Amino acid sequence: MTQSETEIRTDRLTLRLLTVEDMSWIRVLCNNYKIAKNMCTMPYPYDDDAAASFIEKIRDMRESDQDYAFSIQTDEPVGLISVHNRKEKGWLVGYWLGEPYWGLGYATEAARALVNFAFNILGVEKLYADYCFDNPASGRVLVKSGFRETGKSALQPCMARGMDIECHMLEYQRNDWLADQGKSEA
Repeated sequence: MTQSETEIRTDRLTLRLLTVEDMSWIRVLCNNYKIAKNMCTMPYPYDDDAAASFIEKIRDMRESDQDYAFSIQTDEPVGLISVHNRKEKGWLVGYWLGEPYWGLGYATEAARALVNFAFNILGVEKLYADYCFDNPASGRVLVKSGFRETGKSALQPCMARGMDIECHMLEYQRNDWLADQGKSEA
């Protein structure tokens, strides 16, 4: 994996910081209830206004070093992955892939790259993530990326469903990541 300030590369993927030019493909891929129902703040239907608002929010947060949102790309954009500084809790990792790209290992590959970016480049001490109770595939991606189940869950509002949903909580501590790095080198 190679990293620069705006790009992370893996064997199959390029993670590139989002720009306003990403709005059109984000709108197309996000306008899918199967994706939106697993994201707390993603509306459905997902229109041009939602995409523009999201890009503006990301740009504002990025300017204050509170957010790093990357497009996940093969030959084309396939999804998004991000890490957000939630000062009271730590750094939140979130991601989604367009439905045509599910089951190809892209989410795990991107998540592992983002975890390494967060610990190596950003120097974070703890990452956390969550996944919806009815989306165990997302939980498997996070666990394969090093996250540990905390045994806790929380109700979180979901815009697309119009209700609170139960989410399982995971975390990844820097000391665990360092230990995992030693295992992979052995």
